[in-house]
Amino acid sequence: MLTASHLGRGLSAVAAATAAVFVAGQRAGSAVLVDERRLLTAGHVLRRTGVTDGGPPVPVEVVFPAAYVTTRVPVQLVLLDAAVDIGMLELILEEEAPSWLPAAVPLSPVRRVPARVSVFGFPREEKALRGVWREFETAGPAADGTVQLDWAGDAGTLPGHSGGPVIDPVTGDLVGVLVQGSQAGRFDRFLPMAVIRQSCPSLPIPWLMAGADARSHFTRHSRGQRSHSRGGDLFRGRAAALAAIYGWMTEPDDQGRPLVVTGQPGAGKSAVLTRAALALEAGRAGPGLAFHARGAFNADLLAAVAGLVGAEHADTREALLDELENTLAGEPVMIVVDALDEAASGPDRRQMADTLLELAAVPGFRVAVATRPLAASGRYLPGELLPALGVSSAENPALVDLDTDRYFDPSGLREFAAAVLTQHQARHPNPAGAAWMVYRADTALRDRLAEVIAARADRNYLVAAMAAVPLSVAEQPVDPAAAGFDPNSKPAGVGEALAKYLDELPGPQQSRIRVLLTALAYARGGGIDDRTWAAATSAPGRSRGLSWG
Repeated sequence: MLTASHLGRGLSAVAAATAAVFVAGQRAGSAVLVDERRLLTAGHVLRRTGVTDGGPPVPVEVVFPAAYVTTRVPVQLVLLDAAVDIGMLELILEEEAPSWLPAAVPLSPVRRVPARVSVFGFPREEKALRGVWREFETAGPAADGTVQLDWAGDAGTLPGHSGGPVIDPVTGDLVGVLVQGSQAGRFDRFLPMAVIRQSCPSLPIPWLMAGADARSHFTRHSRGQRSHSRGGDLFRGRAAALAAIYGWMTEPDDQGRPLVVTGQPGAGKSAVLTRAALALEAGRAGPGLAFHARGAFNADLLAAVAGLVGAEHADTREALLDELENTLAGEPVMIVVDALDEAASGPDRRQMADTLLELAAVPGFRVAVATRPLAASGRYLPGELLPALGVSSAENPALVDLDTDRYFDPSGLREFAAAVLTQHQARHPNPAGAAWMVYRADTALRDRLAEVIAARADRNYLVAAMAAVPLSVAEQPVDPAAAGFDPNSKPAGVGEALAKYLDELPGPQQSRIRVLLTALAYARGGGIDDRTWAAATSAPGRSRGLSWG
């Protein structure tokens, strides 16, 4: 049965994107919308179209009952692979992206088949098009590339279910299309996405996003955003770094080692790496894994890679690597890891580095990782993080150091400062009447101020943002050409930017935040939790401490 928890997982959206298929005016099966115009269905649902027997073509139409669309929409057949029993239809629309069209079902980015699946479709014996859900346990692969489903209850699918979506109930992703069923044998079979893609190579290839809030992290950082609520694309420049990452990941020849993106805190490591990763995903490179390592364990990385490639055994690095020896040849697998330096612990960080180094040596694998060096000096000495990733010198071709002349982009930093000053593309620029409005109207003034901010920031995007944000929301604009303007009033480092920020706060609030930041300064390595932080703030004097439940 479909439960409330299923609906909470988004299966109601799956139902809306499932269509009943009509061939020559008669109910023939089901189909599922997979992008703005195309649907997947079982090939045998379309056997009466005239394509398979050489007869005259007959009209094919679809309707989306769960999306409250009762009008039949004509479709054209764009692909029919009888060998694997898969077909693709394309909606014939009079307008682009009509408002009534439901959202497409996201395709599963992983090869591993879930232990349980949900199937939806429109049985032909059902007079009203309401649709029926069924749940199954996956039994295992069959000889023809399908996956067998064992009934979890006392009923399986019905005639008309064929071509319907097979869904992972946890993620709501499409893992395949139903193609066979047996009432007597109490089993059904579906064609998994890995097989479907071989017949339908133009389908999107979404990347697996894993780690803390991974999709949001990669999307927000790729746009240089301070927060999701503000929105906008503030990313500017850094073409050389992007080209280096993209080229490394798409190079036909195996590199045998990971590409390492590094730089000072605030240099834009996450922005560059996440931008490149999403560009690769949009360009249909993959399969790919985008992993956010903040607070993650090495076991999390192993599990994500195993899910991506369909490995059954990944309890240890060695077990995973043994299975990867059987990875399909000619199919590059892309692994992108951000914030390795922020892993859950020092041992996990080192284990992840070892894992990435080993993965990069697997034929067909491409690996890129962003991390701080974590060494105040001697970053290339044995035992440090960069050598653990295979980088032992500044001249290493597998190193993208954003602080170097080769990869630093002065014009990009200036353009970034200008975008922050004007709150470029912000969903809700505010406050009304503030300086950002003047900077938008007076581009010469904006550019003069952005030039000063960039020069003072000294290759640091975080410092540039910390300087530009308060100038953007100030009541009056600042003009570097005005008499008495002091360029040194703009911060030249994170510490100076914080100091200037604190100096502008009211006295009590300033003292409180100074205490918090002073305690936080002693949080080395993996950091401290809230309760320890609160206790530390009480050390100078209990009246200044915090009490958190």
